[in-house]
Amino acid sequence: GAAAGAATVGRGAGKVVDMDTPLSVIVFGATGDLAKKKLFPALYQLMFGCPDAPLLPQTTRVIGYGRSAHERQAFLDKQCVNVVGEKKDVFLKQCFYFQGSYIEEDFARL
Repeated sequence: GAAAGAATVGRGAGKVVDMDTPLSVIVFGATGDLAKKKLFPALYQLMFGCPDAPLLPQTTRVIGYGRSAHERQAFLDKQCVNVVGEKKDVFLKQCFYFQGSYIEEDFARL
């Protein structure tokens, strides 16, 4: 359950989303095809689009992590092309990109 006093949204039996606790979701391999076709659209649906939304707080920060260098806007234009919905602009403002290799030192910078 949610912490006492936390702002929550109930959606059906037993489904409660804590809207006060900050949440960040890191998508590893964010420049890949799976992220483009499935992960970013699914995160949007969980936050804004599905019938039971929000199933993730609508303030969730989505951080894409990948090895290739990309400017944030170019990354969003390419990887979030399959995100569709009325609140896409709100979603995109909460999306970020971090470039790094898959070694401990880069994870520490994250």
